[in-house]
Amino acid sequence: MIPDLEAKVESYKAASNRSRILDAARKAAVSRKVPQNIIDDPDFETIVVNAFAVDEMGNILTKGDDPQTVDSYIATKQKDRTHWMPQSQGGTGNDPIRATSGDGMVSDELAAIAALFG
Repeated sequence: MIPDLEAKVESYKAASNRSRILDAARKAAVSRKVPQNIIDDPDFETIVVNAFAVDEMGNILTKGDDPQTVDSYIATKQKDRTHWMPQSQGGTGNDPIRATSGDGMVSDELAAIAALFG
């Protein structure tokens, strides 16, 4: 009977740790502006669950010799996985006709110049 109880305790502990790891990874990813479709992807869950462990003090750190915090790990992964970077916003920067004034609207001046030449 005791081995059954110990197995149940370990199962609950593993489920709790998995949930804590996922919550921390999702929060860090949101704060680092990882696109939501990446956060929702089952591969994201697999990656972070396999990368982290909860230590005796309750800290969530990467496994291995050089443990990283969740935020540090997400920042490192963004360098390796460029699709984890925030989506760029605004104009193209190369096309003055489509340049924006910061509020997402094409400036009147650029539209007038474009009309003269085009």
